[in-house]
Amino acid sequence: MYRKEWIFCTLFSFPIGVNQRSPNFALRLSLHLHHFSSSPFFSFLHGSIDHRTWYQSRSPIEDWSLSKRTRLAGETLGARRRRTVKKKLQKMGDLSQGERIVIEHGHPLYVHPSDTSGCVLAPVKLIGSENYGVWSRAMRISLLAKKKLGFVTGACKKESFDESLHEQWETVNAIVLSWIMNTVSESLLSGIVYASNAHLVWEDLKESFDKVNRVRTFQVHTAIANLKQGTNPVSMYFSKLKELWSEFDLIAPSPNCGCPKSKDYVEYLQEQRLMQFLSGLNESYDQAKRQILMKSNAPSVN
Repeated sequence: MYRKEWIFCTLFSFPIGVNQRSPNFALRLSLHLHHFSSSPFFSFLHGSIDHRTWYQSRSPIEDWSLSKRTRLAGETLGARRRRTVKKKLQKMGDLSQGERIVIEHGHPLYVHPSDTSGCVLAPVKLIGSENYGVWSRAMRISLLAKKKLGFVTGACKKESFDESLHEQWETVNAIVLSWIMNTVSESLLSGIVYASNAHLVWEDLKESFDKVNRVRTFQVHTAIANLKQGTNPVSMYFSKLKELWSEFDLIAPSPNCGCPKSKDYVEYLQEQRLMQFLSGLNESYDQAKRQILMKSNAPSVN
């Protein structure tokens, strides 16, 4: 069947399998030809009017024809119209970019329903250089889990995405910026509330507070050296010691280049921490400490 004959048959509910050369078919076709050629649906098919104009000015026979066809196809009238209009717009190239683009789960620009601007990612609020290390570490872990770390490190810049995704990038950037503002003190909030780029805010906070604080380094080092088990169980004593080690690693991180000297330093650091742990145990563990120290291969501190 030719395309025009198919359009006429489907519009006026002619069965597809009938003999289109019969006198009855020719008579029905000629009766409706004038009405169809002057109808808004005919203009819509040829692209002279859009789907909204056709929908508002559709005739009763078009409504009846469409509803009958959709009932036979098992579709609702609204679903059929939406599918017809969408196909027409796709052919005309008028479908918006936002409807055609699908952002997969795991993409940096994907926004999960739980990724709201009111989320608080870090358990501590940034107050200055004294807790910047802990705050920065907590924020990086949370952003990495949400696949948004690139927005603060500069890996997910706006220019690295297609122009059609720039609006989505602005949305995700605003969400990340709100997460940062939710985890800083009120005294620091006024300095970043007018910012528009999460990466620039992150770099500004890093430049302001990520400084080597020798006073704090000395305090942590002294706390590690003076920490004793006392009346605490071994598990609690080890947890406190491990917390101090983690803070010291943030203040003075060890080299992590992968070279042989770096590996030797890490092994030496682990052995020193084993000595620190054993030296703080109570005297009741002296025999266990001697057995550990007499081993040729010292166990890990864990």
